[in-house]
Amino acid sequence: MQLGSIKYLRNILYPTKISVTKCFIIFVVAVTVFTAAIYFYVSKKIYEDSAIADLQYQSLRIEKSLIEGFDYSSYLMEYLGAQIRKHNLKNLKYIDNLLVSFHLNTDSENKIPWNLFSWVNDDMKMIVNSNDGLIKSIDLSDRDYIQDAFIMPGKMHLGKPVYGRASKELVVPAGMG
Repeated sequence: MQLGSIKYLRNILYPTKISVTKCFIIFVVAVTVFTAAIYFYVSKKIYEDSAIADLQYQSLRIEKSLIEGFDYSSYLMEYLGAQIRKHNLKNLKYIDNLLVSFHLNTDSENKIPWNLFSWVNDDMKMIVNSNDGLIKSIDLSDRDYIQDAFIMPGKMHLGKPVYGRASKELVVPAGMG
């Protein structure tokens, strides 16, 4: 190796003169990068906190809406049950007229979780519903909410999501015995 090339490498690796301009530029770049990193970290944290607060608010709003819908549906089921008991549990024509009068159009502004009401007999077979009136019996004895409604009457019971046998749609069924 030649002596000149060693001096050249030493000057590159260990410069004897430090330029004030180079130092200032390095300092400005370092401060800018540091400031940008802090800005992005704080902005991300603020956005995350805001998103979490918004999600909590929306979940509470949805929960309140569901509770109101379930309470209203429970009230309607209690009312329908009382009217049916008052007029005779075996009068299917009365039950048909009553349930059909409570048929709700899905475009209705009165949004409740259910728009189909049914009457299930003691054999756990649906024999009337608010869409079709008197129907050929549909066996619901395998449905958990029907079994619960017979065991614990007077309380609304929710079932597992299923494809409804009357509605032919995915539903969260409910029943009250």
